[in-house]
Amino acid sequence: MDQYEEAHLFVAAIRVFEHQQKRPPTVEETSAMIAMSAEAGYALCRKLREKGIVRTVEAAFGWKLFVDDHRRIEEIPRGEKKNDLAHELAEFQKKQQDKNKKVEAIQEELSRKRNEQFAEIEAKLRKELHKP
Repeated sequence: MDQYEEAHLFVAAIRVFEHQQKRPPTVEETSAMIAMSAEAGYALCRKLREKGIVRTVEAAFGWKLFVDDHRRIEEIPRGEKKNDLAHELAEFQKKQQDKNKKVEAIQEELSRKRNEQFAEIEAKLRKELHKP
């Protein structure tokens, strides 16, 4: 789902919740309604608030959500993929694997150098032992 569709879904969930419960929803309630994690809901809510689509009021038990200007959703480019948590996690894991490969390469190089030094020292010692 792209950002445009996600914004429409989130705003629709706010409206449906207001209609059913006769009160403004919290981020957690809205996120649960559309099967989204609360963390992702807060991130989306911040983006929508910055764009002027959603207005938040801080209450005792979290933010209360209000639709401010739903027409601004149309300003969000369609088809633009969002950087979701799974994608970011995959990127992070790839970077970690690259770092691990570099560390292994460095360790192998150090091991090879150490073995070469031991071989040189051993050769020098044998040479010293065989001198008359």
